[in-house]
Amino acid sequence: MSPQAYPYVQVAVDVPLGAHQIIPNPEFSRFDYRVARGQRLMPGHVVTVPFGPRTVLGFVLEGIQEPSVDPDSVREVSDLLWEDPLFGEHELAVARWMAAHYLCRPVDALKLFLPPRMEPGKKVFPRPPRRLEATNRWPQDAKELRGAPAQSDIMTTVFRLEYPPTKTELARAAGRSPGAVDALLQRRFLRYTDGGSAHPPVHDSDGFLPGHDLTPAQADALSGVIGSMDAEGGTVLLNGVTGSGKTEVYLRAMVHALRAGGSALLLVPEISLTPQMIDRVTERLNEPVGVFHSDLSPAERSRAWLRMHRGELRVALGPRSAVFAPCPNLSLIVMDEEHETSYKQDVTPRYHARAVALARARETGATVVLGSATPSIESYRRAEAGTFRVFDLPKRVAGTDPPLPRLVDMREERATGNRSVFSHALHDALQLRLNRGEQTVLFLNQRGYSSFIMCPDCGTALRCRSCSVTLTYHRDGRLECHYCGARGAPPQRCPICGGYHLARRGLGTQKVEAAVHAAFPGARVQRMDTDSVQRRGTREQIYRAFVSGDVDVLVGTQMIAKGWDVPAVSLVGIIDADTALHMPDFRGAERTFQLITQVAGRAGRGDVPGEVIVQTWNPDHPALVAARSADLPAFYQREIETRREANYPPFVALSRVIVRGARDDAVCGFAEKVADALRAFGDGDDTVEILGPAAAPLKRIRGEFRRHIFVKMRKETSPGAWLRRALGCMGRKDDDPRVIVDVDPVNMM
Repeated sequence: MSPQAYPYVQVAVDVPLGAHQIIPNPEFSRFDYRVARGQRLMPGHVVTVPFGPRTVLGFVLEGIQEPSVDPDSVREVSDLLWEDPLFGEHELAVARWMAAHYLCRPVDALKLFLPPRMEPGKKVFPRPPRRLEATNRWPQDAKELRGAPAQSDIMTTVFRLEYPPTKTELARAAGRSPGAVDALLQRRFLRYTDGGSAHPPVHDSDGFLPGHDLTPAQADALSGVIGSMDAEGGTVLLNGVTGSGKTEVYLRAMVHALRAGGSALLLVPEISLTPQMIDRVTERLNEPVGVFHSDLSPAERSRAWLRMHRGELRVALGPRSAVFAPCPNLSLIVMDEEHETSYKQDVTPRYHARAVALARARETGATVVLGSATPSIESYRRAEAGTFRVFDLPKRVAGTDPPLPRLVDMREERATGNRSVFSHALHDALQLRLNRGEQTVLFLNQRGYSSFIMCPDCGTALRCRSCSVTLTYHRDGRLECHYCGARGAPPQRCPICGGYHLARRGLGTQKVEAAVHAAFPGARVQRMDTDSVQRRGTREQIYRAFVSGDVDVLVGTQMIAKGWDVPAVSLVGIIDADTALHMPDFRGAERTFQLITQVAGRAGRGDVPGEVIVQTWNPDHPALVAARSADLPAFYQREIETRREANYPPFVALSRVIVRGARDDAVCGFAEKVADALRAFGDGDDTVEILGPAAAPLKRIRGEFRRHIFVKMRKETSPGAWLRRALGCMGRKDDDPRVIVDVDPVNMM
């Protein structure tokens, strides 16, 4: 009997975790349901089912002939949300692995593989969007668009595209705003159409465009990747300096995957990098790409998901969440800038995209390519041990080396009386680039105008009422907490001593932007941080303006620190390189080295030599010394010995248990109970070390006090399984604090 003909199905239901459980059950919450008359259900179908008085989401796991309970008590499946199965055995296996490793509900892991809007009563896939075509006013009335370059670009783009685009697709393809498309509709140069193909055509392999000749190192790396793809999969670490042509290796490996009938997945660490990668992939592969990220609307993501699922698209691209994109016959996963901490999710399920990519590859036989100029210590160690194959790209494609950073000691600047944002060296270098018409990137990983407001009379810094952090001053006159989002106007007087002379202290990207305008009045300056890209599509607009040369100086946070390839950038300035060094985090030195190396790599990619100026108060710190000489092996050897002595990853598996609640005394007491349970279970086990509990560095966030416990385990121990056994029987009362378990944590705050 075919699976569709089963009279009953086992369904995993999406119901909340029991209120008194600390660790969720690793198995799906399975219940038997009767298949309604006329329904034909099979594993992978998403349905709604009755559960108590409610209707909830359900996932069909398997068909069965007989229920495990009295047939008369079995209820009927309510509705089928989509006619096709939306997940398969590979997705189920990865979801089970995630539930076991990250201690989340299996349903929460499985839902990551599915499109948005998966809720009872909501339409899963939206109605097809309205599409546009040119009227007969173009090109005969083209002269009417003189003086409107944005509208002219859009009309040219309409004829370049091989399909009728939506308004959003057309604006993005032209690098212009949707408002310019609206203007063309009003002027009747464009109109909506119901005809034509709704999707860009999928090109065959003859449409792939060749790239430049490979360097010997690139050819060797590509041969290794293809060899892995043609065998049984595996993991390749591509350790290449900035500008060494890692992307070219990615693209050729993707061509190989598509020619063999497979699909490919390309991960980038930031949404801001997607426009550049989309341009490169579509240009070289001559094939449309499925894009997945949170800057898209749910409808756009659902449409991309459905097209990938049906095989209409063969390449998926996006940041962290794109690792779950539906890729039929997945044969290649590329993870660019694999060292980036943004690949780790900080809410449940707390997965790392690199680990999920490796898990998907194990299930599908795909090859994983991890690329970076500054590989994570963990990946470098696995390559050293032979777990990953490693290929080095030691030179830029042009045969040159990336510019070496120049460290400027800000203590000496202050000693000479310079109180400016810019050292003398950076000021002069900026002026030189503006005179030459070259571009500059200025990096500071702190948004806002001033990082805090302080009373000079009593030393009080204005703090958030709900979090253990100072409030950041923004240029529009508001104070904001960057953790809970609380906002308000600055007080006129100090709330402690009543003093009137409140002073703004510290630096933020807004202040750097203002300093550039003040020092160089004619400069065209653009800022890129969380505050400036809140509107959908702003990231892409800023990127395209910078690439087209409409911006002289780009000021930004980590969004601009990696990946961008803009040949006209000849100067990079790091305003303050010391931020990560002062964090209570064993990865502080690693992040500082990576950050300087990555930001420095934005300079000198064209014909003009690059210059990198790093402002620091700690020029003798080993991480900065190593970054100054771009000596990755030396930094790695020093850092790996430090980790070995302190018993930190990659020599142990690290987990962080966080206890949080509204009352500090309750949090302290419950954290002690959790730590006692962990120590009791691990008593006599010399492979496990328990540290804490202690107050978290950010003791209070969003009104909740926080304490944390660290659990270190030898690599052969499964952290998820151990923690489940240790805490699985521990319950909590309704008024007890909450417990969060973060396996393989990245955030130590």
